Amino acid sequence: MVKDLDVPLSLKEVGISKADLETLAERTIKEWPRPNSPIELTKERVLKVYEEMYEGKLMRVNI
Repeated sequence: MVKDLDVPLSLKEVGISKADLETLAERTIKEWPRPNSPIELTKERVLKVYEEMYEGKLMRVNI
């Protein structure tokens, strides 16, 4: 279905610049804090997720 609908699978495909990932990570922790999350929201963790999303890699989170 994703192929049929031509859905982008990465941040790169939707036009996000790799140079913008750090800024996106900073904005994420500032504008959308998750105080009740069992995992601390840090810039480094968010940046890692964005880097994976930029390449279109799926991540699996183990808690």
